[in-house]
Amino acid sequence: MCVAAPGAGKTKFAAVLAKQLIDQNQIDFVICLAPSVSVSQGIKSTFDQVLNDPFDGKLGSKGQVITYQSFQFKLEELGRLVAMYRILIISDEIHHCANGDGNTANQWGKYLKSLIELGSPLTLTLSGTPWR
Repeated sequence: MCVAAPGAGKTKFAAVLAKQLIDQNQIDFVICLAPSVSVSQGIKSTFDQVLNDPFDGKLGSKGQVITYQSFQFKLEELGRLVAMYRILIISDEIHHCANGDGNTANQWGKYLKSLIELGSPLTLTLSGTPWR
């Protein structure tokens, strides 16, 4: 988990770490989860720059970023990737996800847990407000 104040460089840190893992042949693909379209666009831009490669999920790319809201529609596709490849899952603003019993869980947390359970991905969580 990377906890730092907003604007401190968590996304840049995550992109540099992903690049190192790719360069060291430790991962094949990166999946980034973000709470909004505007945040996901910022992540995509940072990863495009650091990886020097389009970060759009298309054939040959090193990864993709999706919003938590669209997660449920991509769960099956992402599950296949997690089961078949060495994946790094980066969850930005992880405090938006909750997993547990009863009232403490939310759908995004349940989807993330189910995705991780489909394989053995590396995970990195980012937050400026780690209250969950």
